[in-house]
Amino acid sequence: MGLLKIGVPQTFPTSKPNLPYIRRAGILQFISTFNRVKNLSGDELLWGDEVEYQIYKLTPDGKKVELSLRSPTLLAELTSLENTHKHRLEGCNWVPEYGAWMIEATPSRPYTGYADDLLRVERNMRLRRKRILSVLKEGEIAPTVSAYPLLGVEKKGRVGHGVGGPVTESEYISDEIINPHPRFATLTRNIRLRRGSKVNIRVPLFRDVSTPEYLAPLPSGGDCGGCPLGTSFEVWRYGKGDASYATYGKEYLTIACSNSNVAEGEAGQAEMGITLQKYEVNVVGGDGLFYRSLPGVTVADADWPRNGEVVQGSPVRSGRWIKLQNGYYLPMRSEDGEEEFLKKISHDDQMLKDRVTSDGMNRMGSPSPKLRPRNSSGSKIPTCNMGNIDEEVLAERAAKLSVDGDADGDGDADADAPPPPPASPSSKSKECGGPHSINQILRPAIHMDAMAFGMGMSCLQVTFQAQELDESRFIYDQLAVLAPIMMVLTASTPLLKGRIADTDCRWGVISEAVDDRTERERELLLRTSTKEEFGHNSRKDSNASDSDSDDDEFMAGKGKRRLYKSRYDSISTYIYQGACNPTGAQNGGDCGGCGGVEDDDEGDSSGSNISDKPAQIQNRVLNKYNDLPVPIDEEHYLKLRQEGIDPALAQHVAHLFIRDPLTVFDGSVEEVDDETQTEHFENIQSTNWQSVRWKPPPPRLTPNDPHIGWRVELRTMEMQLTDFENAAFSVFSVLVTRVILAFDLNLYIPLSRVDVNMNRAHSRDAINKGRFFFRRHLAPLEEGDDGFGKEYDPLHVIDGENKASATRKRAPCATGGNEENSFEEMTINEIMNGKGDHYPGLIPLVYAYLDLINCDSLTMERVGAYLEMIKKRSTGELMTPAAWMRKYVRDHPAYKKDSVVSEEICFDLLTACKEIGEGTRECPEILGNVKIEQITSHGAFDVKMELQKKITKCDRNDLIRRYTRRNSFSVE
Repeated sequence: MGLLKIGVPQTFPTSKPNLPYIRRAGILQFISTFNRVKNLSGDELLWGDEVEYQIYKLTPDGKKVELSLRSPTLLAELTSLENTHKHRLEGCNWVPEYGAWMIEATPSRPYTGYADDLLRVERNMRLRRKRILSVLKEGEIAPTVSAYPLLGVEKKGRVGHGVGGPVTESEYISDEIINPHPRFATLTRNIRLRRGSKVNIRVPLFRDVSTPEYLAPLPSGGDCGGCPLGTSFEVWRYGKGDASYATYGKEYLTIACSNSNVAEGEAGQAEMGITLQKYEVNVVGGDGLFYRSLPGVTVADADWPRNGEVVQGSPVRSGRWIKLQNGYYLPMRSEDGEEEFLKKISHDDQMLKDRVTSDGMNRMGSPSPKLRPRNSSGSKIPTCNMGNIDEEVLAERAAKLSVDGDADGDGDADADAPPPPPASPSSKSKECGGPHSINQILRPAIHMDAMAFGMGMSCLQVTFQAQELDESRFIYDQLAVLAPIMMVLTASTPLLKGRIADTDCRWGVISEAVDDRTERERELLLRTSTKEEFGHNSRKDSNASDSDSDDDEFMAGKGKRRLYKSRYDSISTYIYQGACNPTGAQNGGDCGGCGGVEDDDEGDSSGSNISDKPAQIQNRVLNKYNDLPVPIDEEHYLKLRQEGIDPALAQHVAHLFIRDPLTVFDGSVEEVDDETQTEHFENIQSTNWQSVRWKPPPPRLTPNDPHIGWRVELRTMEMQLTDFENAAFSVFSVLVTRVILAFDLNLYIPLSRVDVNMNRAHSRDAINKGRFFFRRHLAPLEEGDDGFGKEYDPLHVIDGENKASATRKRAPCATGGNEENSFEEMTINEIMNGKGDHYPGLIPLVYAYLDLINCDSLTMERVGAYLEMIKKRSTGELMTPAAWMRKYVRDHPAYKKDSVVSEEICFDLLTACKEIGEGTRECPEILGNVKIEQITSHGAFDVKMELQKKITKCDRNDLIRRYTRRNSFSVE
C-alpha cells in the first residue's frame, strides 16, 4: 500500500506551505536517482505478486456478518512467526492494507526467470492462505474476494457497520474501519480536505424485475432507455459524473453506449471523452516545420513533421502554439498571423487522408525517404542537452507560458481547449424503458462517499523487474494496453453497499474514491455543459468549500489546473522513448531530440530546406498513439529536460507531479537528503495509482540492501476466489511479457482507445458481450498482410551485450502500413484465442513461447491447466467470479428480485467463497473440472523440537503414566 512511514502526520492545511518544496525536492530526487542508475543493465527477470485478504466474522446463529477489525494484531502475529522461519526458503511477507479488516501478502523472496519457478506461485499462495488461517479465531474467515458486499450498510451495534467520524465524515461508514497506521487516516482526511468536499462515488444499479428505483418515475430531464441491442452495450464512464450530479444529484448518474467508431459523432465523443486536436502541417513554400523546445527556441537537429503529416497537440499561449506529446512546440501560424502553418482536421478528414495516402508512415517525427534518407551508421545514442539556454531563461519562459494561458501551466482554460463530452439533451420526464438516447442514459445509482469504499477493495497485482531502463519503459507501454483486458478476464466486483451493481469491476469505484481534484480542477472538464446547458440551475457540491474559488499558491497548479483524471486511473502517456538517428553524433547521452539552435524569431518557423539538415536525432514517441491531453507541471518538465531526461520520460514525471503530496510527516520535509533518498518522489509517485506503475530502483542505503532494478507493476487485475486462479493470471501476465520481448511484438494502440477499453471493461458481462480495441498485427508483416512491403525494423531487440541494438534504436515501432488500420475491435475470445489468419491470439503465442524454450513437462502440465482455464473463461464456457456472484445472489431463496443483497444472502455467499477458496466446495461454473486440494491451517508453521516452558515433575509423571497404560505399550 505505497510508502508506509511512521511519524506524526500533518493535516492538509498545515502541510500546505511544505507542498511546493516537496514537489521540487521530489523532482531533484528523481533526477539524482536516474543519473545514478540509468546505466544499470543485465538484470535478470525477478517478479512477484500481491494478494490482499479480507477478514470477516460470521455468526451462524442468525447468519450475521461483521468485519473483523483485527488486521493489526494478525499482522504482528504473522510477522513474528515468519521471523522464526527464516530457515525456510519459501515464506511470506505481510503488509498492512487500508482497511482494519485487510492484510496484504507477498512471497518473501521473488520468483525468478526459470520456468520451474512458475510452479512456486500457486504453492506460495497456498502457503499464505494456510498461514493466515492459522491465526484466525473461531468464526473468522479470510476469503480472497474483492469487496465486502455490505460495506456502508448501517447496522447499529455491529462491528464495521457504524457511521461517522471526523476523518471521513461519511453518511455510511465509520472511521473505526480504517487501519490505525497513520498513513491511511491521513490519506482519507487530506483527500477530502484538498478536494473541498467528500468524494462522490456513483455506480449504476442493476435492474431486476422488482428493483424499486427502476419502478419509480425519473427526475425531469431523465432518459432511461437502453443501448441498441446487438450493436452496443452500456458503459459506465467513471470519473466523468460531475455534469449528471449537477442535474440529478447523488441518486442518479448518466452512462453511455459503446460505439464502434468512437472518434466519430456525439455517441463516440460521449464514450471516449476528450482527445487531442489533430492538425495537418501545411507550410506554403516550405517542406515542413521546425520543432521548438520552447516557443521561440528552434531545435535544428531533430527530425521534422513534413507538409501533409498529421500531428496532435494541446493549444497553448492563447492558441498561438500547440504543444506536442513528444515535448516539442509548433507554431499555429506565422508571426504576422497571415500564413497558417497548422490546419485543424476532423476525424472524417483524417480517414479520407489515410485512404488516399497508402504509403503509410503517418506518424509525428517519422523519417521521410522523399526528403531525407535514413542514415543507419553508428549505434550509440548521441549526447545532447537543452542547447545554450540557461536556467534563468528556462524559468522565465516557463512563467511566460503560464501567464499567457497555457493549459498545462496555471490551469486557465485556453480558447481552443478540447471541448467537454456532451451531456444528455433530454428534458422530458419519463420512466425507465423509454426511447433510446444515443448520448447519455440515466440510471439509478449506488452512492458512496468515502475512500474506504474504494481502498477497502482487494486486488491482484504483479510486478516485474526488467533487464534495463529501456526494457522497463517498453514493457510499461505494452502492459498499459493489456491492463483493461486483464481486468475483464478477472472481473469479480458486482456487489456494492448491499446492492447488485450493473458493473463487474472495482477500478472505477477506487478512482472516484480517491479523487482529490478541487471543484475547479474537475469543473473545467464539464464547464460548458454545467454552465451553459444547465444554466443557473446547476447543482454545486453541497459539501464543497467556497474557498475553492480562490487561487491557492501552495497547491499544485494553484488548485485550478485542468485535470482530466483522478489520481487513480489509467495512464495518460506512453513512456518508451526509443531512438535516435545518430548521424555524426557522439557516444552516450540523452536521445530526446533536445539540443538545438536558439532562435527567438517566431516568424522563422518553417523548414524550407529541411531535407538538407543533418539527421542527428529522431524522437520516436508516436504522437498518433499519445492522443490524450497530458497536463504537466511546466517548471518541473523544463528542469527534467535541462538535466538530460528525454521528453517522453520528462513528460511522464512532470505529469505525476501535477498532484500534491497527501501525507506529510513532521521532521521529514527539508530534513530529507535529496541526493541519497527518494521519500518525496515516492510520496507523489506512490499516490499516483495508475493502471501500470513504472518503478525506478530504490536507493541502497547500506551494503546489505538488496539490488533492485527497474520494475513495472500491473495493477488492474481483480481478486479471484482460489489460489489456482490467482496463480493462473499471475503466471499468464509474466509469460505475456516474455512473449512480447522474445517475439518482438507491438501492442500499441492510441491511448484514447485504451481508455475506452478501461470504461468498457467495467460493464456487466463485458467478457462475453464487450468488444475491445486491440492491435491487428503484433509481429512483422508477411506477404498478403495489410501494409506488407513497408520497411520494418523490430521494436525491442537486445544484442549480446545486453544493450539495445542499433536496429532497435533506429526504429522502435513496427507500423504495419496505415496506422489507422493497425487496430480494430475484438471480443475477449478473439484477443485471447485468435482472429482470422492475421491475429494468432495471446494464448497460442504463450504456448508457442513455452515450446520455444523447451519448458519441462511438469511445469507445462500445470501452466497448461492455467491456460485452459483462461481460455474457457474467455470463450464464455466458464464464468468470471463477478458473473458467478451475481447469479448466486439472484438464485438465493431469500432474494426478492429487488437488487438488494440481504445479510442472510451475504452470509451464505461469503461462506461459499471461503469454502471454494479452501477446496471444501467444488465450483465447476468458475473452475471447470479443476479440483482444489483442501487447505487447512495444519502445518502452516514448523514445530520446533523444544518445550516453550519446563514441565513440572508431577505433569511429567502423569504424562508417562497415561501413555504406559495404552494398548500399544502393553506387554503380551
